[in-house]
Amino acid sequence: MNLTSGLSYFTFGENTDYSITNYQQHDSTTLITTDSIISVNFDTINNVVYFNYYQYDSIVHKIDSTNIKSSSKNRFSYITIPFLLGYNLNYKKLNINLRAGIGYSYLVSKKGQYINYLMTDVENALPKKNIFNYIISPIINYPIHKNISVVVNPQLIINSKSILTKTNVTQRYKNYGILLGISYHFKEKKEIGKSL
Repeated sequence: MNLTSGLSYFTFGENTDYSITNYQQHDSTTLITTDSIISVNFDTINNVVYFNYYQYDSIVHKIDSTNIKSSSKNRFSYITIPFLLGYNLNYKKLNINLRAGIGYSYLVSKKGQYINYLMTDVENALPKKNIFNYIISPIINYPIHKNISVVVNPQLIINSKSILTKTNVTQRYKNYGILLGISYHFKEKKEIGKSL
């Protein structure tokens, strides 16, 4: 078993392109009432026998729309301190150090926009200053000469929770990559002990 820690720098983000259309409806009602006598007939007692009564209702619907277009390059950079537990496996010349753990990250820079809570406009992104990540980072070592080895180090980092505050957008990033390199092992000097 082994424990690894250190300091690393990560940037999360994406490019966004929003097109938001807001519709607002205004209703207006017009009521026209008229009395009109179309024909008048009198009976022998001189009473009105027939007339017509007209009523007109008019409802007008007016719809206003606003269109908001916004594009943004969202970038959130964090300094991360990983705490990884590892276990070494050896198979012939191949050495594999299986490592996994968590990382504490502190925000150092931010840039970007997201859609707001009401989904009517965009607003500046408010990432959390402190986040935790899950980290998987095995190291594969294969010697090609006495003191030289080829090193392969894939890495996966996943945010434990959404990094955004005060928004209806939940954003959990996954960051992955691979480090390829060559490792040189220095020879250790052996002390020769004198026996009495």
